[in-house]
Amino acid sequence: MKSQGRKGGHGPEEDRIVPIILAAGPRGSLPFPKALAPFGRGTALERAVRCCSEARGFGPAVVVLGSETDRILAEWKPPKGTIVVRNVDWQEGQITSLRAGLRRVPRNAAFLLYPVDYPLLFPGLLARLWWAYSHRAPGEGIVVPAMNGRDGHPILVAPELRREFARAEKARDVVHRPDRPQRLLRVRVRDTAIFRDFDSPSTYRLCVRLLSGHYRA
Repeated sequence: MKSQGRKGGHGPEEDRIVPIILAAGPRGSLPFPKALAPFGRGTALERAVRCCSEARGFGPAVVVLGSETDRILAEWKPPKGTIVVRNVDWQEGQITSLRAGLRRVPRNAAFLLYPVDYPLLFPGLLARLWWAYSHRAPGEGIVVPAMNGRDGHPILVAPELRREFARAEKARDVVHRPDRPQRLLRVRVRDTAIFRDFDSPSTYRLCVRLLSGHYRA
């Protein structure tokens, strides 16, 4: 699938954007790995992979695992085309997972940073990010959803910026680089899904309630 032409006279886009699903972190106080957190008839990881596969403009996901990789792979069968990466350095922070995922992304492809613990994200939101990226102005290399003055997730990044992640200590150092504010394209949305992550039993239960009340299970 070819994306539409952008403003500013850029050439044709890559066929599809590669989602990097970041699922390597520890469970913390949760009774299960985040990737296996139950939501409706599936898990957080299954929801994330399906969300990407159903969104216009996105190719098969790269899933980065780390903590409890063997248990996750014992309970989850990756869909056809999904690439699974083991990050042996996951304890050193999320940036190591991002780099591990990028090694499996073609160098000319844009990529989506998608934390697995955002279970309320949905294909329509990803499609809006894809559309904004396809029509971005010259110099705009990072697309983020935003609401009420706050930036959320997931984050879409142009291929020319991937080298910066090799030097950064955290992804936000690249995304919110203070001397390059003009390259950040904010897509205004009206959905708190872009902020709703879970890292404790209480925030997990809140996501479950929100999902059952407002989103497809």
